Amino acid sequence: MVIPGSVQNAPSKLDDADSAHTARDLMVTMFGFVWRNQDSYLPSGALVELMDGFGIGSANARATLSRMTKDGLLELSKSGRNTSYRISDQTVARVESGTRRVLSFGASDTWDGHWTIVAFSIPEEHREIRTTFRTRLRFEGFAPFYDAMWIAPGRRADGILGEIRALGVDNAAVFTMPDTGMVIAGRKPLDAWNLEPVGHRYAELKDRSDLLYELAMRGDLNPVSALRQRTELLVSFRRVVRLDPELPMDMMPDGWPRIEARKAFVRAFDEMAAVASIRVRQVLHRYDPELAERMGKITATPFSELGQISPNRWTASV
Repeated sequence: MVIPGSVQNAPSKLDDADSAHTARDLMVTMFGFVWRNQDSYLPSGALVELMDGFGIGSANARATLSRMTKDGLLELSKSGRNTSYRISDQTVARVESGTRRVLSFGASDTWDGHWTIVAFSIPEEHREIRTTFRTRLRFEGFAPFYDAMWIAPGRRADGILGEIRALGVDNAAVFTMPDTGMVIAGRKPLDAWNLEPVGHRYAELKDRSDLLYELAMRGDLNPVSALRQRTELLVSFRRVVRLDPELPMDMMPDGWPRIEARKAFVRAFDEMAAVASIRVRQVLHRYDPELAERMGKITATPFSELGQISPNRWTASV
């Protein structure tokens, strides 16, 4: 399969403002989403080679794997001189809430008429925890209504209570109340969000998804490019999810592009699956043919099935 130069060297043409994907972003996306239902260790050499297709150098890729292991995101296995990695059990548990949100995001509009409100007080000496907590609040769809009172549509208490416990936040309260029970002077819940940049990002995501779908349908993406573009598109979708609190569609401006952008993304993501999986099989085959076939099938998983998690762990030979 021959790919035109303008397509194969795609970052300048196909990537939007999210093009500066880091090695960590890419590996978190591969391990936490595309490969989250696999349990085998993957050879470090193969991972480094796969990252090379993303323009990530060997030293950068190996340093990222090391840092992610130190941070507890990955587990390391050594056999002689061979080193392999897989997503850690604690990471699977820790990212489950956020992963579910990304995978279900925009699929339906079923607001239950409730709001979740979080009030908290984290002193200055614990500002790192405060910063992390605010980041997690934003990822869960919350926005600051006042300085230390954040709000999100729907019943989201369970997910944010898990974050409160994980971070050891001592002074926090979570409330869920119906829209009809809220009495607010001078401000509406929708005022907590700046929606204009979100709309622009949706437009970029849809345009890029439509272009990649057409390229895939024409056969203009080779395995290396397909794996890169499919993964980077998923990273871009995850970043849009972080920006959009998934407010009820009947509150949004006419023509709000959430549903159409998601449809375009899923169509392109799934259309690139088969060709992208070829690259994974090509690289892993030199280490373990059985593992290569298994990971190839997992890589080709449609977006709607990425939420499945393998119930048992097993270690492939590397």
